[in-house]
Amino acid sequence: CSSLLLDSFKLPLWEDALNATKTDEQHRFEVVLDFGKAMSKRAQADIHGVHTVFAQAFRVIHPLSPKMLRVHGKLYRATLRGMGSHDDGGPYRQSFSQYCSELQSIPGVGLLLPCSNRTAQIHINQDKWLPNPVAISPIQISMFEFIGKLMGIAIRNKEYLDLRLPSIVWKPLVSQKPTPVDLEAIDILLFKGIDRAAEELGICGYNKLHTSEAEVSSIFFQDTSNENAKLEFSSFSFTTITTDGQEIPLCENGKDIPVSRGNYEEWVRRTLEYKLHEFDVQVEAIRRGLATIVPQRLLMLFTWEELELFVCGEPKTDLRLLRDKTIYSDCSENDPHVQDFWSILEEFTEEQRSGYIRFVWGRSRLPMSEENWEQPHKIAAFYPPTPLPGKQPTRLDDCLPFAHTCYFTLDLPRYSSKEILRKKLKFAIENCPEIDGDQTTTGRRSAAMGFDLRNDDENRFEMSADVDGNQ
Repeated sequence: CSSLLLDSFKLPLWEDALNATKTDEQHRFEVVLDFGKAMSKRAQADIHGVHTVFAQAFRVIHPLSPKMLRVHGKLYRATLRGMGSHDDGGPYRQSFSQYCSELQSIPGVGLLLPCSNRTAQIHINQDKWLPNPVAISPIQISMFEFIGKLMGIAIRNKEYLDLRLPSIVWKPLVSQKPTPVDLEAIDILLFKGIDRAAEELGICGYNKLHTSEAEVSSIFFQDTSNENAKLEFSSFSFTTITTDGQEIPLCENGKDIPVSRGNYEEWVRRTLEYKLHEFDVQVEAIRRGLATIVPQRLLMLFTWEELELFVCGEPKTDLRLLRDKTIYSDCSENDPHVQDFWSILEEFTEEQRSGYIRFVWGRSRLPMSEENWEQPHKIAAFYPPTPLPGKQPTRLDDCLPFAHTCYFTLDLPRYSSKEILRKKLKFAIENCPEIDGDQTTTGRRSAAMGFDLRNDDENRFEMSADVDGNQ
C-alpha cells in the first residue's frame, strides 16, 4: 500500500518526524582518523575492528548516545593524523567515502562480500555487495549496527553513502520480505543449478512466474510427470553454497542425499529458504542501528528503492545541475579550456564522473536537488608555483589540476589541448589523494601526530573495553 501514497503526503510526514526527533544542541566532537595506519594494514581483513578507517570511527562514534548522532548538519570534526589537513568539510566528507570504500573491498573490514554474480563474472548487478554470513562475533555485529547508524546519519545530513547493496538487503529495512526474484538478481548461478537439476531429471521444475511476490512455501511447481525422464537422481545433493563460498548441508547428512524426482521440490524450497535468510542476523543488526537514528516505523511508508535513495543519493551524476551550480574565479565559462573540461565530463563514464566528484569534494555523489546544495562548485584559474632563482618556469602542460575538497573547488590549468586536459584530469582522479594539506595551526597539529603503525594486537589490547561496554 505504501507505493500508493503520494509523495506529497509521505515526504512532509517524514521530514516532520526527522525534525521532531533531531537533537538541537550541537555536540560536535573530534574523530581522529589514521589513514596511514589503515594503508599499512590494507592486506589484512580487519575482523577485530582495529586498523581500518571505518573501525577507527566505529570505536569513537558507536559508543556515543544515539541522541548525539541525531543532529542535522556536520556531525564531527575529522582530524587526519599525519596528513596536515584542516577540516572545513573536505576531511569530514572524505571520511564517509573512505568508510564505504573499505566496506566494499577485499579484504577490507570483512563485513561485506561481493555477490555471486561478481565472483562468477556474470555482468548483471556485478557491483552489489552482501553481508558476510560468517561475520557473527560480538564486535562484528556491533559494526553492522554502526553501518545502520551511518545510514541514519546519511539520511539526516544528506551525507550520502556509496553503498552498493541489493534489494535483498534493503527490503527488510523497510519491513518488506525479499523474494526469489531478489535472490536471482544477485545469484544467477543458483537458479541455473536449479534448472540444470530439473533438466537432468527430465522434469519441468518450478515456475518462476509465480515467485515474484510469493512466499517460498507457496512456490508453484509445474507437473513433474515426464515419461522421458533421463535420470532417477541428479548430480546435485541437499547442499548449497554460501555467500562466502562454503558448501553446507540443507538437512542432516544432506551431502549424502541426492536430489531426485521425488524430493526436487523440497530441495528447491530448502535452498531458497536458506539463501533468502542467509544473512538475517547481519541485516537485523543494521536495522537496529538505523532505528536508533531515524524513526524506524515510518520507514514502512517507503519502498526499498526510496530508502536507498535517502541513504545513497542519486547514483547518476547530474551534469546539468553541476554546471548550473558552478561559479568561476579568474576564468570564464566561455574559456576554451573550461569548455573542454565540460566536454570531457560529458564523455566520461559514470564511474569517472563519480571519481571527479570525490576528487574535488571528498564525496562520490551530488546533492539530489538544488535546494540541498550548501556550497557551489567552483572552477578557478591555476597559477603554477613561482620558480626558484635560476630555474625555468613550470609549463602548465606539466601540471596537474588541484582540488580544494573543503571548498568544492578545482584549480584548472589552461592546457594547450583537450587531450592533455583529459589525460591530466584522469590521472588526478585515479591517483591523487582526496585530502590536501593545509598550512594552518590545526593542519600542522594533525601532521605532527604522525601515523600509528603499531601492530593490531597492541591496539586491540588498548581498545578491548572501548565499545561493548558502552552500547
